Amino acid sequence: MNAMKNRAAIILLGFVCCLAVSCGKTGGMEKPALPGGAALSSSTNGTFAEASSSRQAGTSQQPETPQNPGRTQNPETSQTSAISSAEEIKEIPFEKRALSYDERTLPLVKDMIAVFEKKGSRGNAEIEALLAELVAADHDIGELWKKIMDHWEYVSSDLTINQDALPDGLPKDDSLCILVPGFQLTPDGEMRPELIERLKLALRCSTQYPQARFLLTGGPTSVFYGENAGKVGPAEADVMADWLVSNGVGAERIMKENRSMTTSENARLSAGILKNASPKVKYLAIVSSDYHIPTVSLLFYAQAERMYYETGERPFEIISNAGCSIDEQIETLTVFIQSEFLKEVMGVE
Repeated sequence: MNAMKNRAAIILLGFVCCLAVSCGKTGGMEKPALPGGAALSSSTNGTFAEASSSRQAGTSQQPETPQNPGRTQNPETSQTSAISSAEEIKEIPFEKRALSYDERTLPLVKDMIAVFEKKGSRGNAEIEALLAELVAADHDIGELWKKIMDHWEYVSSDLTINQDALPDGLPKDDSLCILVPGFQLTPDGEMRPELIERLKLALRCSTQYPQARFLLTGGPTSVFYGENAGKVGPAEADVMADWLVSNGVGAERIMKENRSMTTSENARLSAGILKNASPKVKYLAIVSSDYHIPTVSLLFYAQAERMYYETGERPFEIISNAGCSIDEQIETLTVFIQSEFLKEVMGVE
């Protein structure tokens, strides 16, 4: 019980601090929600296999026991120092139009998010009425939010989470990118057990799909804690990259987004990297803690939709996921975190 309280306190503290420092919103994509953060459905030509159950056991070969369980390497001698996320991160250009709200659309969007947060469901008359008003006020913004609300409902109730392995049948080439979100570091810049479990799962997935790229996300979150308060510690993505390379993943497969302080910033900055990735990444498979996957799927989908709305380009499609089980879950915070971060991604102020 004390462990759960401590974990809840860490997440709440991180969330409050992240909201305080986050700034700037850009973003967007076209298609309705892909039915499966699990796999592409028949609506996308049945290219990939659908997962058969909500807790699908992995069958991939297990790698050797990982080394250096949580140790941060000296940034000056990092094995992945050649991977420059500063060079790869580029702000998304407004090539078509910027997403903006007016006095008619903004209140409707805010009310719609508030209703979902309260009732936890898209399927009610109040949200339908708000969507109808939104479409009447601005057709394109209304259609954009229809897709996002549909996906929010989907990840909240029907999303298949593949347990401990990605499903078979995903692309075998480097059009597939394995997305691994970070997790708050300790005050001295070490990885916490939950982040190590995510990386162990990512390592197993790397043997399933040896040509897949990796995108690791997360900035210097250790800045918020203890005697390091006010100082800039190592970024989550940098520590994660060092761990994967030290356990056999080629550095050339890894991209890093190492500036974000929240999951919503993960999505915004990662979209910029993926848009400019070479070779071109088309598909994302999310690897994270199982309770975290719905939130990541929602925010990255919303960011892709916003980017399509603004630029006319689809940066990626979420086609699958793999989740590691975490004993102490903070499920009561999920809808609140989702709604606040969704507002950040979609520029709702």
